[in-house]
Amino acid sequence: MKTMPIASLLLAAVVSYPLRLPESTMGVHYSTSMGQQLSGCTIDTTAKTNPAMAKGLPPGLALSGNGSISGTPTTPAFWMFVAVCGDTRITATIKVKVK
Repeated sequence: MKTMPIASLLLAAVVSYPLRLPESTMGVHYSTSMGQQLSGCTIDTTAKTNPAMAKGLPPGLALSGNGSISGTPTTPAFWMFVAVCGDTRITATIKVKVK
């Protein structure tokens, strides 16, 4: 009978939790640092999100490698995106309001 170490049978857990970012205003520079929460993450552009919300980061905003989101949003809406950080998936929302 062949035995396998228990550690080799464990799969990485996928953790998912919501994150609501501070509101932004269309046409006004926006910057928020999520630090370690989003550091090294990427945006999953294929993730299924709430169909009532716009998908992805708002146009004009970008996620940098250090976890900050900045830029000047150009389209008002309630946006939802999924950030992938290793085995963790973070569903985040950000509202871009009209000035």
